[in-house]
Amino acid sequence: MFLTYEAPICFVPHPSSDFVFQLQPQEESKPVKKVNVRPGKIILYSESGFGGQKREIWANRCLTCWKLYHKGLCLYKQLSNGGNVFPFQDYKLPEISLFSEENGEGTKQRFTDSSEDTRMYSKPLKAASIIVYSGLWLVYSKPYFDDDPYVLEPGGYPSLQAWGAKDSSVCSIHPIKLGCPVVEKAGEPKLVIYEKPHFQGRSWEVSRDIYNVSKPENSQDCKIPTVGSLKIMGGCWVGYEKEGFRGHQYLLEEGEYNDWNQWGGYNDRLMSLRLIRTDFLDPALVLFEAMDFEEGPSIELISLVESLQAEGFNNHVLSVRVKGGIWVLCEHNDFRGRQWLLNCMEITNWLTYSGLQHIGSLYPIRQKRIYFRLRNEDLDTFLSVPDDVEDMKAGRVLVSELRDSSSSIWYYEDGLLKNQVAPNMSLQVIGPAGSGSKVVLWSESRVPQQTWQIDSYGRICSQMFEDKVVDVKGGNAYDHDHAILWDSSEDRPTQIWHVEVL
Repeated sequence: MFLTYEAPICFVPHPSSDFVFQLQPQEESKPVKKVNVRPGKIILYSESGFGGQKREIWANRCLTCWKLYHKGLCLYKQLSNGGNVFPFQDYKLPEISLFSEENGEGTKQRFTDSSEDTRMYSKPLKAASIIVYSGLWLVYSKPYFDDDPYVLEPGGYPSLQAWGAKDSSVCSIHPIKLGCPVVEKAGEPKLVIYEKPHFQGRSWEVSRDIYNVSKPENSQDCKIPTVGSLKIMGGCWVGYEKEGFRGHQYLLEEGEYNDWNQWGGYNDRLMSLRLIRTDFLDPALVLFEAMDFEEGPSIELISLVESLQAEGFNNHVLSVRVKGGIWVLCEHNDFRGRQWLLNCMEITNWLTYSGLQHIGSLYPIRQKRIYFRLRNEDLDTFLSVPDDVEDMKAGRVLVSELRDSSSSIWYYEDGLLKNQVAPNMSLQVIGPAGSGSKVVLWSESRVPQQTWQIDSYGRICSQMFEDKVVDVKGGNAYDHDHAILWDSSEDRPTQIWHVEVL
């Protein structure tokens, strides 16, 4: 049995409870008034390669053993008499300290981010004890994240035995960070409202906006005083404290919410819900220090920022322009405090809109990456690459029979067509873009970047070279199965590809 996980949840053993020293915070921190909790899940598969039957788990379960995969790494947890799987729910900046002596004594090395090689003059960093202040950390005895890591959650580890190590060498270290929300079923919006916490009482399935849960528009819908608990089955939603889409806003991702604490509520009231209807792709947002987008300092962002101040930006904001995607703006750093969900819009006076003159942190909502195979309709073969393509400067792209590997699995990323075995390369054309030019995988850093789209007929169309599509060379030569660029033509059936979504 195999598992995969979807951020932000992680599953780790609790550290030993018999500590001989206490965990002390590095700095005095202000109490957190509101943490915006986010759901997570793991998916269990009955067969290798993420095949066969699958089961989604949203809460703690008792397992005899499991394997957790993350970016090609395999973490093992063996439990002889069964054990609990614990969700990781730490939303602060990751922080860990390594000590040269046991019980938190000796020389201290502090980390707040990933380090692929901690060695100094080829000598490994030695850690006889560890304190994890926040975050979930992967600790490796080899550089460049090689070999199986030790998985450490917040707590004190006074000796090597506390985290199961035999050697004190620490050569690389990596925190698991909270990522952007990912919408898995954007086109299938559905949620289930429960009258009481923990999914008890009357329930109500919803696939549209709800103006007031206490006064449903449909006589068949339940009438309840407020939402007690929620299951978001598809889509991304916004919950509102008051009826008519008013009051505090709560971003609701796909997942389960046992009670109002789980959606980060200020109180137990959730009276209306609205489905987010917009394009999640190509997020872009501009923050201005002046009202009405007047001249002055501004910054443009395309990805999450945990703290505008920590990243060197001035968090003083007076106007906001959302150029693309959907964004969640948070009052404080580390995505804490009040939230505002914005789609493509312009806010000329952020103070009037929010009551604040600053933004602490922000992030875009992204749609789940879709993996697919491309089967040539005429040849009944699949667009593929060699398994060792990432070791090459440019890799061949050809058609072949379906193999039990990832070499025929593709995905889109910002308009680039990429293969799963070579995430740092994308589909490109060698040389002049004439009919017959070879189509290859090349480093995505090559400019200009070549983007593609698949039209309604199944042609893989170049967006750089007009009326050119991906074809198969054919004939009897050694490269008869290679992918090439050719003029779009209804007379060449080898230009038609069937997209098989995985």
